Amino acid sequence: MKAAVGLQRARHEDAEVYPGIPAVLRMATLGGAEAIGMDDRVGSLTPGKRADAIVLDPGTLNFAPRIDWTSQIVLNGQPPNVSDVYIDGHRRKADGTLTGVDVERVVREAESAVGHLRTS
Repeated sequence: MKAAVGLQRARHEDAEVYPGIPAVLRMATLGGAEAIGMDDRVGSLTPGKRADAIVLDPGTLNFAPRIDWTSQIVLNGQPPNVSDVYIDGHRRKADGTLTGVDVERVVREAESAVGHLRTS
């Protein structure tokens, strides 16, 4: 999201050029779902849709000062701000820690896959 705003601003040397902050947040959510024809199932927190959501910790330095939340999320949000993740309504990250994932196994399998690709 930050790149979409920044690249347009840099290219046009104008902070008011489209897309603005609210438009970029919409593009990353419902707009993306509309682009792939899935807005009836995903893209917004609406009854009957799949519930994928992230929870951000706003008490971090990169969100200060906490005035314009949309701008803070788009321009300053970083992976360490994500405290919880819900996928299809199931909590997959809690208080910054993955849940239900055998991290060591996933790392082993990833390394094995790369090794296989390199020998192919």
